[in-house]
Amino acid sequence: MSAVRSPESGKADKVLLISLGSAFTDQADFYRRCVKAYGDLDGWHVVLQIGKHVDEAELGPVPASVEVHRWVPQFHILHQADAFLTHAGMGGSSEGMFTGTPMIAAPQAADQFENADALVSAGVAVRVDSSTATVAELRDALARIDAEPVRHRSAELAAELRVAGGVDAAVRVLQEVVLDDGSQLLQGRPAVIRLRAPGYTDVVTGRSGSAPTPM
Repeated sequence: MSAVRSPESGKADKVLLISLGSAFTDQADFYRRCVKAYGDLDGWHVVLQIGKHVDEAELGPVPASVEVHRWVPQFHILHQADAFLTHAGMGGSSEGMFTGTPMIAAPQAADQFENADALVSAGVAVRVDSSTATVAELRDALARIDAEPVRHRSAELAAELRVAGGVDAAVRVLQEVVLDDGSQLLQGRPAVIRLRAPGYTDVVTGRSGSAPTPM
């Protein structure tokens, strides 16, 4: 499998990333439907991550507009992508929102169903059932998130998230909580927070650290 490539100039001006994460990738039938739905769609280049369970040969004929990989640098690609078909795991959902990429949510298990509904409620996604969605329904889902209202809302939410401050802001809030409450957090229990991510300081001891400390 080759490295992720850019759409050929003049042949595609939008990128669709399809990834069901790492744990729920045994989905050969769904991937085949995605190839049929998006492979010959004018103006789109598809990056399909299939994980470790499916062999590329199981997909059948794959058009030149679709590149297939075991794994891809998801967050990097999302900075370039125009649409994201995701299983709506917490990581993928967060990365899609942060990059302002409109999403098709195809939840597989656990909290992904609630995440998918939250993305839909936020106006940045539509939800499909990967076990039953037809080729026509998959194409319709892409057309819906490619519409201006979803694109606008996705960009708007991404801007809000960036302004919120991310990890730096979270560290500051935790520091303020610890400083305000002394050694007590949440119903009088002793504070056990330790943050030693690169470039940050342990919010309890004040010592610098270069590696995360288990909580």
